[in-house]
Order: sequence, then structure tokens, then C-alpha cells
Amino acid sequence: MSAKDDDLYVDLDDLLDKKEEESDKKPPPKKQKTAQNEEAPKPPPRYDSPIKEKDAEATIEALKKQLVAVQKENNILKRNTGILYRTAMNEIERKDNRIETLERELDLLRPS
Repeated sequence: MSAKDDDLYVDLDDLLDKKEEESDKKPPPKKQKTAQNEEAPKPPPRYDSPIKEKDAEATIEALKKQLVAVQKENNILKRNTGILYRTAMNEIERKDNRIETLERELDLLRPS
């Protein structure tokens, strides 16, 4: 891998833009219910109730798109983790070499 391939931040702008778009699509947070305007809680949806085929297909398509996006993000994160690991290992090796060099210099400067 070249140094260009190890650019950890190459996809950061795309990821931030995507997160902003997703946050723009989210509905505003629900208001807390107080004792005055308390409503009866809605029952959970029944999974044995008939679902319209059109709604099911739309849900499947949305989930497929979401899966592709999550897989893409997962691949980016795996790649970035690998790059970060290699960078850390290179830094450790560089610092170990520097420590060895400084210890040799110190040994030469010490009177025997």
C-alpha cells in the first residue's frame, strides 16, 4: 500500500455529508407527556396483522438501501482501523529506534 492509499481522512467529508443528510431527515424529538395532556399509550403493532404488499416492498427496498450504506460505512471503518494500526506500529518502531540511538549517545557521553 502506498502512502496515498493510507490517507485516513480521504472519506471523512463524504461521511460527514451523509450524516448531515440523515440528521436533516430525522423528525423532531417527541414532546414529553405531562399529567395534563397524558394520552393512553398506543398498543404495539401486531405482527400478525395483514401488511399491504406495496408497503412491504417499500420497506424491503428501504432496508436494502440502509444495509448497503451500513456495509459501506463498515468497510470504511475497517480500512481506517487498519491504517490507524499500521500508523501506530510505525510510530512505535520509530520511537524505539530513537530511544536506542539516544541511549547509545548517552553511553558514549558517560565517563567509564
